[in-house]
Amino acid sequence: MKKKFDPFIYIFIFLLQLKVISQTNYDIYSELDSKEKTITISQTITFKNTSNNILDKIYLNDWANSYEGTESQLVNHLANQFNRSFYFSAKNKLGYTEIERINGNQGSLIWSRLKDQLDIIEVILHEPLNPGEIINFCINYKVKLPDDKFTGYGVNSNNKIFFRDFFISVSPLEKDTWILQSNLGLRDNSNPPSSYLINWKYPNKYNLVSNLKNISKKNYAGDLISSQFEAAKLSSPEFIFDEKNDFEKIVFSDGFIVETDILPKKNGNIELEKSLQKIYLFTKNILGPLERDRLLVLRKDYIKNPLVGISEAFSFLKPFSEEFIFETKFIKAFLASYLHELFDINKRKNHWIPGGVQTYMMMKYVEKFYPETKFLGALKDFKILGIPFFKGYSAPKIGFNESFSFIYEFGEHANNQQSDTLGREKLTKSNELYTSPYHVGSGLFYLDQYLGKNILEEGLGEFSSSNGKDSFKIILENKSNKNLNWFFSDYISDREAFDLYIKNTLKNKTTTSITISEKNGRKLPFKLDFIKNDSIVKEKWYFHSGKDSIYKLKSGKYDYVAINSNRYLPEKNRHNNWKYLKPSHGIKPLKLTFYGDSENLKRNQLFYHPISDFNVYDGFTAGMRIYNTRVKNQPFELDVHPQYSFKENDYVGFFRTRYRFINHKSKNYLNQAFITGKSYHYNTNLRYTSIQPSFSMYFRPLDLRSNKRQQLNVSWYNVFRERDPEIEVNPDYSVLSFLHRYNNSDAVNVFSTTSNLEISGKFGKIHFTSQYRKLFPSGRQFSVRFFAGKFIWHNTLETQFFDFNLNRSPDYLFRYDYLGRSDETGIWSQQFVPAEGGFKSFFEESSSNNYMVSINASIGIWKWIEFYGDIGTLKNQGRNSVSYFDSGIKLNLVQDYFELFFPLYSSNGFEPSQDFYSTKIRFLFYPRLSTLSSLFTRKWF
Repeated sequence: MKKKFDPFIYIFIFLLQLKVISQTNYDIYSELDSKEKTITISQTITFKNTSNNILDKIYLNDWANSYEGTESQLVNHLANQFNRSFYFSAKNKLGYTEIERINGNQGSLIWSRLKDQLDIIEVILHEPLNPGEIINFCINYKVKLPDDKFTGYGVNSNNKIFFRDFFISVSPLEKDTWILQSNLGLRDNSNPPSSYLINWKYPNKYNLVSNLKNISKKNYAGDLISSQFEAAKLSSPEFIFDEKNDFEKIVFSDGFIVETDILPKKNGNIELEKSLQKIYLFTKNILGPLERDRLLVLRKDYIKNPLVGISEAFSFLKPFSEEFIFETKFIKAFLASYLHELFDINKRKNHWIPGGVQTYMMMKYVEKFYPETKFLGALKDFKILGIPFFKGYSAPKIGFNESFSFIYEFGEHANNQQSDTLGREKLTKSNELYTSPYHVGSGLFYLDQYLGKNILEEGLGEFSSSNGKDSFKIILENKSNKNLNWFFSDYISDREAFDLYIKNTLKNKTTTSITISEKNGRKLPFKLDFIKNDSIVKEKWYFHSGKDSIYKLKSGKYDYVAINSNRYLPEKNRHNNWKYLKPSHGIKPLKLTFYGDSENLKRNQLFYHPISDFNVYDGFTAGMRIYNTRVKNQPFELDVHPQYSFKENDYVGFFRTRYRFINHKSKNYLNQAFITGKSYHYNTNLRYTSIQPSFSMYFRPLDLRSNKRQQLNVSWYNVFRERDPEIEVNPDYSVLSFLHRYNNSDAVNVFSTTSNLEISGKFGKIHFTSQYRKLFPSGRQFSVRFFAGKFIWHNTLETQFFDFNLNRSPDYLFRYDYLGRSDETGIWSQQFVPAEGGFKSFFEESSSNNYMVSINASIGIWKWIEFYGDIGTLKNQGRNSVSYFDSGIKLNLVQDYFELFFPLYSSNGFEPSQDFYSTKIRFLFYPRLSTLSSLFTRKWF
């Protein structure tokens, strides 16, 4: 029988040991039931009102209850990132909290959960709590541990338990206001440092590791262990229950303890204690010591947010030393834990502080201990048959520390970056994990170079000593006597990137005059470098006033003048930072490179590589792709694909030019002007050529976490075809198309519409498509698609080429990836494209020159097996309307990429009993890798 205790007696004894209560104190008894995956908890809380207000209620964080089901903010946050883990999970994999009672000094307290935040509890006090007064209350509850696949916390398949933020705690108070933040799986609990005394009872099969000090341990009732832990100033208690002991404990000379499961390879040459001592002393020297004596550094935390690089992908080439890989991994995870406990701030609102400091500290560590390391490591020296494979490429020359701004610019050039001062819950996944912390860290590193004299390091130490409470800006301004509004007001608060550029150079025998401009007229410091033979021979810092400024320097024998030749300050366009000084025209030389590369700031670049393709009429084609597209998007792009058709013994190909107009502060975030052309064969010995100028406008909400997207497009299709003797009409035509698309999708719901008006001398028509798809918690999927089209006029009734079609669009604008677009029989005629009528069965009268309406639906039966059904009506001029239906089984092997359709019953009858059933089977297949890759990238952006 479980022994009961009087919690208030224990509170009284506990309080006698405290001289002054200046923080919240937690006294917790907890018992783990590993079979039921539950923890029974009896908890007492001593809370002091540190605000200036009289409190009549208290709020509690119950983050364990965020795993209880589909209504929590955690579930919605993950679904927004296309994370379906909750929807595919059985109920026994979820977590929740069952509260038995909450008692105060005068008995039971009234409590309730917030309507829209199921993991926040509101407790009504018996009496108002005045400023400076103390209240004690007790909570008895049971926590059901979730599966760790949701956020990494909970129970894994090996019954290992990662316990973090599962105890009920008092919500933080900031400036007399409650911070009511639900769990979003971001490790940003903002609890202030508190005192903990935690007693555990758990099965003796487990080894228990914690970031609290273990003050006692003994066997209890045969197969149980009783352990007691304490901590004086701790934000987040952490406990790891594991049947194995994968942790190493390192005790440093000052008594600080690190326990970690980030360990070097057993057969490696790394001295663990030496590497950890180096990292700890480096961190302590800059940030100062923690107010506690131990830290838990977890491999799980690093895996959730790894360092971007290629050390894993190309590990067989050994681009980095074992020591470098281990230490950069460890310091990233170490700093995450160190900064979490160091800064007593609102970590969700001010995430940029620990995120940016973490990146800055890693950069300083690499600068001190591995200054020559490149982003691609030693791959620049990699050879095949003695030939340097990457010789002449720019990417291997990017310094490791330069890579942080390079990665930020990748998102900025795609217009996906967000302001660093946005709350963390408002950031997309890529901005939360990489873009924002790398941007702030690179900016701090740049600021460090500008201020010099270790001013930033000293300021960071002073800022850390206040636990992040003081103003970092004021600290730095006092130490440097410089106005830093450009950094704190523009750089981290404005998503518009800086864009310094060399507007003009004028060189004579004695002086070189350089005109520097910033495209948005903003003020910032910059470094002007003169470069000779790839080395900086002269450099000087200036502060740009925001207006065009002329700087005169003594002339010398330089190859280039450059703004910020080191890539520490992210910019919108680096290419205009460099000016070639040798020729009078100042045009950079052209460089041809095999396959892609990063930008070469000293050259104009063109890339090339072999390509191949296939369709029925051209057969296999081979050729060369010539393009100027780099890793990061750029305003003007040229892409040419000349190819040779071995079947037609003729040249075919494709080209596209694109100019992008990016708007960083508008819902109309992107405009693009295209000219696209292609020339292939649409039938044996019959060529088509299509020229298409177009202009597109793209819209999205200013909140980038929203998945709503809209597009307006105007395209002028000009098609020229060699005449087919069987086609009576003129084979050449032009079509003006006005299109609007809308899409709003997440992991559970997909909704899209497309409206299109097409105008030609031969016809005019309008058509509308809407699609809705829903994923149910059982894993089944339901989808429905609606299509309606109507001809406004039609002057070419002698052909069905421009008609709507129920089961196979004629694709007269050559928009779809048909492998055999003109085939009416054979395997290629069975390719299905979800366009127009969307029917899978074939019917004799399937074209319409008047109007057509159809509905396509499918529902999951088991896993990737679905049942589909279509119904539709079409009408031709001078004829009565005709209605059709079909149904069958769909194998959804890869959604939107590879699917199979097996007709069952339709207007044709029971199709499996009819002749040549194999010719009735349809398949959906998109051969473009971009279609498949989008399935994996959309949850990041």
